[in-house]
Amino acid sequence: MIDGFTEIDIDYSQAACGKVDNPDMFFPDGKADHWDLVASAKELCGACPVVLACFMHGVKHEKIGIWGGRTPAELRAYRRVYNIVVEPLDIESPVAPRN
Repeated sequence: MIDGFTEIDIDYSQAACGKVDNPDMFFPDGKADHWDLVASAKELCGACPVVLACFMHGVKHEKIGIWGGRTPAELRAYRRVYNIVVEPLDIESPVAPRN
């Protein structure tokens, strides 16, 4: 148990985000269609079988991007309530934006 919750291993082969052509929807900040991308990402996450594990990963390790259907602001709010400190991982995100 870490800061009030147990981390879950994520099997990204089952993740809905792994099947999208445009992972930018999970990193919409600064884009003209920001809110459309957020809505699309949240809709996709809502049907994802690993949404809870992804959310928990985002809370603990990510400062940017949509994780488990939650925006960075929503993840920050959760961290504040449960006094969780972000511990970035030294790995590449499985849904990092492509250049």
